[in-house]
Amino acid sequence: MDIQDIIKKIERFKQNYQSSSFDIIVKEVKDAEDLYGDLYIVAENNDGESNTELQADDLLLSIENPSKSDLTELRSIAAALKELV
Repeated sequence: MDIQDIIKKIERFKQNYQSSSFDIIVKEVKDAEDLYGDLYIVAENNDGESNTELQADDLLLSIENPSKSDLTELRSIAAALKELV
């Protein structure tokens, strides 16, 4: 998936959850055999107090068995995409 596809996916996601706040996050996920570096967009609702509830998430990009530099790059991509959100 190229960056234009990711941006389109973010825009569609934002249209579906217009009343939510958004964030772009990086997660390290370990399954039985592999480690993944995953980049997600998340929609959250705030109840007006300090409680924030995850409403939805969508995987934007995943790297299998990422190196430290891969994770650093994912975090840089996340920071750049946050400016779009």
